[in-house]
Amino acid sequence: MDAMRRKIESWYFRERVPLFSLYDTIVENETKVASIILDVGAGRRPHTNRAIAMDVSESELKANISSAAKVVAAAEHLPFRKECIELLTCSSVLEHLISPKAFFSEAAGVLKPGGRLVALFSCRFAPFAILNRFLPHALIVSLLHHFVENPGTGFPAYYTDCYPSRMRQILAETDLQIEDIHFNYYQSEYYIFFMPLYLLSFLFDLFLTWLNRENLCSHMLIVARKPQVSAGNKNTEREALMQLPEPQTTMKDA
Repeated sequence: MDAMRRKIESWYFRERVPLFSLYDTIVENETKVASIILDVGAGRRPHTNRAIAMDVSESELKANISSAAKVVAAAEHLPFRKECIELLTCSSVLEHLISPKAFFSEAAGVLKPGGRLVALFSCRFAPFAILNRFLPHALIVSLLHHFVENPGTGFPAYYTDCYPSRMRQILAETDLQIEDIHFNYYQSEYYIFFMPLYLLSFLFDLFLTWLNRENLCSHMLIVARKPQVSAGNKNTEREALMQLPEPQTTMKDA
């Protein structure tokens, strides 16, 4: 089954870039020029020593051995000073938030003028997202651990506002300028455990790709920038020191 999936994906992506690979490339390039980096929903992901790993799960951060700075906090309440972050990244986070708009508002506050935000997330109207919203969460977690390799932590997913037209509105409302935006309609990998279902799903993905209706995409990648202001209003790197949360939620080096 894996061999057939690889052939299908190789054919499908021969003229398209997989969004997760594109996200990694963009973050890698941005990391080279940013000196203060915040990864929201970092979990166990490896990081440069210039990055702050933030996650709502303390156990996930404890298992992160690469990050020197770790903070346990919710994405909707970033515990940092204003205009202190040069690059903010988040992958597979927004779909788990009740209010993505609150996150973007917080992000706009902590980003330095000219700072960038790179966000990758699953979208509301993908078939797997619809199933995820309507099936009991305990059943979803059980299915993931039974059929999917490396299923993750199984946080509840809400997909609130997670579709292109609404995201454009939110970014405009929070004064973040979209620099680049990408969509993907391929989501059949979720069904590889049963090949007939996978093939049927892939045919549906092909139809959506041909239809090219943005709001029906399965995943979305956004690169946004906080507008520049005069040099006199920029903060120094010294201001990047965090307003740390309560002591019990702040973690030392792993």
